[in-house]
Amino acid sequence: MVGTKDIDLVFEDDFDGWCARGDITVVHTDEFSESGTHSIYSTNRTAVWNGPMVNISNLVEKEESYYYSAYVMYNGSEYENSHGFRLEMQYTQNGVVSYNLVAAKTVTKGKWTKIEGYFTIPKDAQNICLYMQTDNIAEGATATNDDKMSFYLDNVSIIKASVVKEAERVRNIIIACISIVVLAVILLVARVVYKRIKKKKEALELASKDAMTGAYNRNRYEQKIAELKEKTEHCKKLYFALCDVNFLKYLNDNHGHKTGDAAIIRCADMLKNIVGDSGEVYRIGGDEFVCMSEKPIAEKILEAAENESKIDKGYPFMVACGFAQYDEEKYPTITEIIAGCDKEMYAHKQKIKAENQEFSRK
Repeated sequence: MVGTKDIDLVFEDDFDGWCARGDITVVHTDEFSESGTHSIYSTNRTAVWNGPMVNISNLVEKEESYYYSAYVMYNGSEYENSHGFRLEMQYTQNGVVSYNLVAAKTVTKGKWTKIEGYFTIPKDAQNICLYMQTDNIAEGATATNDDKMSFYLDNVSIIKASVVKEAERVRNIIIACISIVVLAVILLVARVVYKRIKKKKEALELASKDAMTGAYNRNRYEQKIAELKEKTEHCKKLYFALCDVNFLKYLNDNHGHKTGDAAIIRCADMLKNIVGDSGEVYRIGGDEFVCMSEKPIAEKILEAAENESKIDKGYPFMVACGFAQYDEEKYPTITEIIAGCDKEMYAHKQKIKAENQEFSRK
């Protein structure tokens, strides 16, 4: 079939006007086709330039750029797995026959391959023909069986370049619009998902926080301990502290529970400020806190506790502390590490009590 929409020619199924270029056999066949039901088959070729040809002198305008494309396929066990093909233009100019390449491509055996390119016919060209052949060979070389292989040609198109480029422009605009819409949808979905994840994360974070102090709660602490029991090597990167507010009963009995709560919050704030983003602070009991940090914290906590104890807020404020970190012999597991912190904290607590007996429990 030949479409003649003045700008668009398509040879498909019916290859009217096609003939043999050279002493070869060119036939219409329904054995193979790229689209439709038929193709044109070139066989009994004796030279690389042999192939199917069509005169397009009356089909194209001179000095007008056209887009040419054609599908080629070959098969047969006697041929190599790939071979080069050329879509060429032949015309007479000033009495001399001229041969010009439109496009070339390597074709894989058994696979229809599109060969495409742009070409402009000169103003004074005559007897204009489009044809397909196999790759040229070096001058003086002998054509091999592969160079003279039989092949199929189908779905040959000749379209004005301006039409193709306009179609490409419109297609690019459509693709850009679709891309923008898709991107907008992706961003919208991502935003919704992000908000949900963030909301869920915040809810989980809130559920793992102690409401009064803002430190992590006992449940979060137990999860962390379980993780460190399973992966002891993680303990090697952490520094641990166990801290306890001294004389809490004295504060509650003599200054009220609000003051006792204020002392607990004061201790939590002090520890959170020191640990910062390097770790986590857990409230594991009424006035007891555990710190885990990727940076050393012992000296900073002791210094901060000492400084806070000197600030008069109307009640005594003292914090007992114990510290430990992974040691292959002394503290090889998280259980031993926390026990080490507890032992050191107890000794510190007794020292504080001995020095401040007026605040000890009666």
